[in-house]
Amino acid sequence: MILLLTPEHPVDQEVNTIIHLLDDGLELLHIRRYQWTAKETAAYIRSIPDGYHSKLVLHAQHQLTQEFDICHVHYSERDRLQLQEMPQQPGVHYSTSVHDITSFNQLEATWD
Repeated sequence: MILLLTPEHPVDQEVNTIIHLLDDGLELLHIRRYQWTAKETAAYIRSIPDGYHSKLVLHAQHQLTQEFDICHVHYSERDRLQLQEMPQQPGVHYSTSVHDITSFNQLEATWD
């Protein structure tokens, strides 16, 4: 699987580059804009053609999955450990970060 993580801050020609990569078969694009508001994140998503929204993975502003055709959400290890309960939005795939094999082996099956 080929995936790409955006830098935390925008770079020149980023969206154009992303569109070219998606055109060429990029499978998942992780959007890592932790400091952006929902409005800023939504504007970024709108700059990417609708047909690619299902290949986007949100690291923040997870509620935007309901506004766009986004079915991938990522939680940092810290955020996952702070969850009171596992999110269970139908049709959404959840991924998380881990930093050692023991933590990986202890993940519930609901994490991709």
